[in-house]
Amino acid sequence: MTHMLLSQRPTHRSSHDPSYQASKIKTKTKTKTKTKTKTKTKTKTKIKINTKTKTKTKTKTKIKTEIKTKETVQGPSNRT
Repeated sequence: MTHMLLSQRPTHRSSHDPSYQASKIKTKTKTKTKTKTKTKTKTKTKIKINTKTKTKTKTKTKIKTEIKTKETVQGPSNRT
């Protein structure tokens, strides 16, 4: 069984075979790429702020006034 597998392998390619020589050619390619990207972004933002505040203030003020009057009783007035 192993002998059949060995016999099915292709024989060594000779140096005269063109396909063998083509596989030996090494190509060196150096590529330098310079990319300059300029991005301009324009952003327009419209901000609407609703500043409507409704304030209802209810003030209840209780004013307590205490009036203390002192009446001085005098004698008959000097009216003429």
